[in-house]
Amino acid sequence: MTVLTTQRLTLRPFAADDLDALARIYGNAEVMAIRKYGALTREQTAVKLDKIVAHWKAHGFGMWAVSEQGDDTVIGECGLRYTDDPEDNDPTEIELSYGLLPSHWGKGLATEAARAALDFGFGPGGIERVIAIAQGQNTGSHRVLEKLGMELVRRWRYDDKVDLVQYALTQADD
Repeated sequence: MTVLTTQRLTLRPFAADDLDALARIYGNAEVMAIRKYGALTREQTAVKLDKIVAHWKAHGFGMWAVSEQGDDTVIGECGLRYTDDPEDNDPTEIELSYGLLPSHWGKGLATEAARAALDFGFGPGGIERVIAIAQGQNTGSHRVLEKLGMELVRRWRYDDKVDLVQYALTQADD
């Protein structure tokens, strides 16, 4: 499985023994408040981790555990995955997703990690089009997606509770 490196980060595929690291991210109320789903329990995170590992095995790409170079501590996640919510998306689409612990916000790390994931996807991954979904009020995420060259293509309300937006980028546009 592919490990990516950037100027400041290492992105490696999640493994089955990463539950503690992923639970710190998925259980963090600040991180999950700006994502599609709220904070998850350890048990819910374990289910998500199983799906992340299975996705890598099935497709050869997926979510990477993000750490700063020279430090194995996982500070977030970033990657590409087939969408899994047919109410919101075409489940055959590939979604860019990322989330960092709050102590690492505002440093350009999400953009750096996401750029590495897109470069992999549009290069060796052979992916033609990538979407990204964010909460409507999550302007920080919107800025990251726009820096990556993604364009806003859709707005909608999820479960009558959350306003969401969808951005997209094709390989030809990258």
